[in-house]
Amino acid sequence: MLSPLLAGIGVPGPFLAHDLDAVVVVQIDGRRRCGAVYISARLALSIASCFMRSLALTLDEQRACVRGECNGTLVDASSVRLIGGADARAGLVVARVTRIAVRLTAWWAVPAVCTRALCGEGWDVALLELDPSCAHGELPCVPPVRLASVPATIGLAPLAVGFGAHPGFDQRAEFQLSLSGSGGGVRRSSAARVWQVASRQLLQAELSARPGERAGPFCDGDLGAALLTNRSGEWEVDGLHVPGSLVHAQPPTDAAASCAAPSGRVLSAHVVRCWLESIARTWGIGPIVQAHVAECGELDFYPPELAEMRIGGGATLAAPLNDEGDCATVACERGVCVAGGHCECFPGYFGPRCTLRGPAPPLPAAAQLEFLVAPNGTDAEGCGHAAAPCATLRQALALQCWQHLSGRQLDPYSDKHAVVTLAPGTYAGDGQAALELNGNRVTITSAAGAAHSILDCAPPGTEESGQLFVSGESAMTDVKGLTLRRCLTEQQVHHALAPHPSYAVHVAGPARWPETRQGALFRANVWVPD
Repeated sequence: MLSPLLAGIGVPGPFLAHDLDAVVVVQIDGRRRCGAVYISARLALSIASCFMRSLALTLDEQRACVRGECNGTLVDASSVRLIGGADARAGLVVARVTRIAVRLTAWWAVPAVCTRALCGEGWDVALLELDPSCAHGELPCVPPVRLASVPATIGLAPLAVGFGAHPGFDQRAEFQLSLSGSGGGVRRSSAARVWQVASRQLLQAELSARPGERAGPFCDGDLGAALLTNRSGEWEVDGLHVPGSLVHAQPPTDAAASCAAPSGRVLSAHVVRCWLESIARTWGIGPIVQAHVAECGELDFYPPELAEMRIGGGATLAAPLNDEGDCATVACERGVCVAGGHCECFPGYFGPRCTLRGPAPPLPAAAQLEFLVAPNGTDAEGCGHAAAPCATLRQALALQCWQHLSGRQLDPYSDKHAVVTLAPGTYAGDGQAALELNGNRVTITSAAGAAHSILDCAPPGTEESGQLFVSGESAMTDVKGLTLRRCLTEQQVHHALAPHPSYAVHVAGPARWPETRQGALFRANVWVPD
C-alpha cells in the first residue's frame, strides 16, 4: 500500500481502526498470498488468481474454468487460513476456509477460449465459505462489510485498504510493525479516487493525494486488497485489486513484494452479485443480499464468453442508418430508418425491421399461443402447431411476427405475445442460428427444459462458434431454458464490454451499439463452449 495509515488523515469520512477489520490476509500453506474481505459472518470475497495452483492452464482447464468448473486447478481449501488484525505478524487466525468457488474468465488467464474482445476484462473472483474462529472460542467475530449497493462511478472517493508493500516504508520508524524490509503484511490504507470505469468489470483508481498523476494506490503484493466506500454510515466493498503482473499471466506474488509499479486496477464487486447469490444458494446458505436475489432471479450470470476465439462466418453489420430520432438503436435490414426510429421498407419487404418478404402466408382463424419447432417438422404453410411443427426457428419467428403484424394480438390490452417453443432435440444448421430478429416482442423457450433442447450455433461444416442473432437483438427478445452450444450474441460480437448480454454496453461506433441499446434477456440457459 503506497500510503501508511496516519490516524485517518486524508481518508473520506470518519472511521475507526476496527472499521477496516473486514479486510484480512489470506494465508495458504503458511504463506501470505493475498487479501480478502468479509461480506457476511461466514463468507469472504477474494481473487480467483490467489487460489490457482498455476495460471498456465491447459486448453481443457481453460474450458473448465469458463464453465465455472475450475475446482481441479485450485489449492485445497483445508490449506487456507484468514489472518485478521492490523498486523499479520501476530498470525491471528480468524477463520478457516471450508469451501472455495471461483469464477475465472480473464482473457489473460484463458487466452485460447476467452478473448478480450469477447469477454471484456473477464472475471477473476473467489467466494470463500468460512468456519470462523469466534464460533469455537472467545475470539471476537470479524465484522463484515456490505457488497456495493450501486456500481462504482467516476469520481467515487473510496478507501484503498491492503497489506502489501509501499515504497515509503521506513523500517526504522516502524520497526515494531515490520514483517519485512518492504513493510508488507501491515494493514495500510490510502484515500483514493476512481478516475475510470473501463468496463463493467474493471475500474481504475488513483491516490487522492496525487490527483491527475494516475498513481495507483496498490502494489503487486496487494493482490485482493479492497476499495471500501462509506455510504450512509455503512462500509461497502466496491472492488478488489488485481495486479498488472497478472495480465501477463505471472503467478501471484507474496504479500511482501516490492512496489516498483503501483497499480489502480480493480475488479468490480457489484458486477458479480448474481454469481455470488447463486453460489450461496448452491451451498445452502441464505441470501447474501435479499435485494440481489430478487434482482437476479433466473438471469444467466454465465455470459456467452464461453465461445472460442474464432467466429465462424464473421459478424454481419446492419445497413447504415441516419441520425434522426432514435435510429441509432434501430437496424432496418432492407429499408431506411426515418425520424422517430421507424423503418420504411423497400418494395416487397415488411415487418418492423424490414426482415420479411411478402406475400404474407395464410394465418389460422384464431391467434396461436405458441409456434412449435421440432427436429421432424416441416417449414410448410400453416406449420407451428403440435400436428405440424415447423422445422426451423427462422420460420417460426417469421410466422410469429406475421401474426403480430396482422393485428391478431392475444390480448390487445397487454404485451402478451405468442411464444416460439423448441421441442426436445438438437437444432443446428441453416435456419436455426444466425437469425435476424424481426423487431417484435418474442420469447424463445424449450418444451422440456434446457437439458432436452440444444441449439448449436456453429456454422455448418465447422466447429467454430457462430452467432445466435446477427441483427435485431433487443430487450424485446427473451431466451430461456435452452442449451446454447457455441453461441455468440449480436451484442457480444460487436465488442460489448458487458459481463451479461442483457446489460447496456459502453461501446458505440461502426456497430452502432450505444449505451441506450439493450441486448436480449437470457434466463436459465446452459452455455456450452464445445
